[in-house]
Amino acid sequence: MPPGGQGPTRLLPGCAAGAHRRDGGGGEERVADAAATVVVTSVSKGRRTTQGRRWPLWLTLAVVVALAGVGIHAFLAQSAAAPAFTLAANTGGTVSLSSYRGRPVLVEFMATWCMYCAWEAKYVLPQLQAAAAGQGFAILAVDASDRTGIATPGPYDDPGAGRDGAATPLPTVGAEAAAMHELDEYAATFGLRFPLLYDPGLLVTQAYHVTAYPTLVVIGASGRIDRTFVGPQPAATLLAELAAAAHR
Repeated sequence: MPPGGQGPTRLLPGCAAGAHRRDGGGGEERVADAAATVVVTSVSKGRRTTQGRRWPLWLTLAVVVALAGVGIHAFLAQSAAAPAFTLAANTGGTVSLSSYRGRPVLVEFMATWCMYCAWEAKYVLPQLQAAAAGQGFAILAVDASDRTGIATPGPYDDPGAGRDGAATPLPTVGAEAAAMHELDEYAATFGLRFPLLYDPGLLVTQAYHVTAYPTLVVIGASGRIDRTFVGPQPAATLLAELAAAAHR
C-alpha cells in the first residue's frame, strides 16, 4: 500500500545500516525484529536491492533519490501488526507501545537536527498535542538518529527554508544521557509534552523500516499499521487519519 503522502525528507545516515538481513538464498531481505516483512524490488530491472551494509553517504543519497523517482518506499505493510517496543522516555521511565492498545497512536520517527522534523514540531505536532486528549489518540516521537543538534524550522509555507542542526555524533560513553538531554531541549524548544523516546542502536527505527526523516506511522486501535507518511504532513491530514484509525 503506498503512503498517504510524501514530502521533503532527510535521509537516515547510512540507510539505517544493519536494518536488514538476507534470508536464505532467495534475495529477500527481512527485518529480524519486525512483525511484517517488506521486500524492496527495483522497478526498472525487477531485481531486489540489498541494504545489509553501511553505504557511503553520497551513494545512499543517490540511491534514495533514484528510488523516490520511481515511488519505492520500504514500508511495513498496511494492517501488519506494529512491532512492539519499550523505550526510555524524556518524560521519565520507559514507554511501551502496548500500553496504548485500544486507541490510535501516531509514532513519529524523527531527528532533532532535521529541519523538516523541526517544521513538523513547530507547526503540526502542537496542534495534534492539543487535540489528543479530546479525540482519544496518543503521540510518541522516536529519536531515529545517533546524532545531536537542534534544527531551525523554516516558515510554514516553506519547510525547506529551515536549517539543519549540527548532526554531531552521540558520545560513545554516556550516549543515553546525552540523547535524553537533547530530547529535553527539543521538547522545550517546541513545547512538546508527549514522550520523546531514545532508541539505542536504532533497533526500533530499523524494525519500522525507517529510511528518511520524518516518517510518521499511524497505528490503529487494534495495534496494526494503519498508514505511513514520509515527509512533513499538515495537521488536518494526520488528524483525519487518526480519527479513522480509531475504528481499525
